[in-house]
Amino acid sequence: MSFIDRSYNKAISELNNYYENLIQEKRLETGPKGIIKIISLIYNYWKNNWVEEFFSDLFTCFFLAPSYVWAHYFLFVKKIKHLRIS
Repeated sequence: MSFIDRSYNKAISELNNYYENLIQEKRLETGPKGIIKIISLIYNYWKNNWVEEFFSDLFTCFFLAPSYVWAHYFLFVKKIKHLRIS
């Protein structure tokens, strides 16, 4: 299992533990019952969509950011060489 797989699985596990504990805690409170539905909705968004998006963004930042910076720098320097400063 790769580092990314282990990290992803750990994030899912932490997410599950956090929201299961939060929902259990809210069930014991005397507040509005609708809050449990809202928390469950947010939990489902995280579990089904946002975690994957978050890891995709991390991967992109980690692996593609250096090449993006280099390409931007290269294009900028090339552009500067063609400017005539009087």
